[in-house]
Amino acid sequence: MKKISFLFVVIFLLTNTFIRCFAQKQIYDDKSIYCKYDEKNGRLNGNFEAYFYYFQKYVVKGKFENNNKVGNWTILDSTGNIILGRNYINNFEYKQYIPKEFNFSSTMEKRDSNGIINYFFLTEKMVRAYFKLCEEVDIDKNNLKPLQNVLISNILNGKIKVYKEDGLSKEMSIEEIKEKFNTENQKFNILRIYEVWYTDSVKKTAEMRILGICPTFSNDKECKELGWIYYPDIRKLSAYLPVENKNKNITNIEDRLHFRDFSSNIYKIDDALKEGSKKNTYNKEIREYMQGDDILKEAKRVKFSLLLKDIESWLFETYYKDKVFY
Repeated sequence: MKKISFLFVVIFLLTNTFIRCFAQKQIYDDKSIYCKYDEKNGRLNGNFEAYFYYFQKYVVKGKFENNNKVGNWTILDSTGNIILGRNYINNFEYKQYIPKEFNFSSTMEKRDSNGIINYFFLTEKMVRAYFKLCEEVDIDKNNLKPLQNVLISNILNGKIKVYKEDGLSKEMSIEEIKEKFNTENQKFNILRIYEVWYTDSVKKTAEMRILGICPTFSNDKECKELGWIYYPDIRKLSAYLPVENKNKNITNIEDRLHFRDFSSNIYKIDDALKEGSKKNTYNKEIREYMQGDDILKEAKRVKFSLLLKDIESWLFETYYKDKVFY
């Protein structure tokens, strides 16, 4: 009997390991968009297909690799004809082949002497729409441990400015920093990220840029923010930190954050992202208006809402050049 029980335990563990190693097929449906997608380790990985319930029922097909669009992406009309087509290298580089050739190899892909990928030049006129939001990233699950000790040591040495809130306006004094960054909290397990999502009329796509990060200590009883850091100031520092499992895009911690090769949970959003709202104020934590399982459901809705807006940006800026619907 003990041998049989042991065998069942082994089979159970092997099955779970097998499932984690391969992408799991998922479905998302909020009555505005229906998505079939593959997910692995909390990242979009594998085939993706989205169906629009409105606007002539367009269908989008493509593939993700660690949250990045790769390979052939198409938008089909209601008759099954391909009206738009792109070949992606990653979220920042693509070649459009339908309706006409349009290459976009952004300057972001050019590394400077510090190994940092330069941001693409952006002006206010190029931005069609934007939203601000915050996400939580698990340090252990996303292999960001090299960031722990380096951040703390540089903060305590006064080399990194720390702010009280994600607005990054009120700087903390050295006394406040030392009080918060005590021995217990030096092993922070969550990285909170403050970022802006926007659509670019030149690139004809959407992008997320990280503005701030916050080392956070979290458990079942409490969630304690240790202080916010303006992320562009420490990109150079992040670029010196190596990562495991390097690939053509990811060679350091900065790359991992830049290419969004991590799993996360959205916890704070622009009021405009709240369903039915037309305001654009950044003041809503999801737990303020949702409870229980609805918190995760709302975070997922926001995630796919932004993905939908990214596809809309491509469709409207390319196929409907003279009409932009926002």
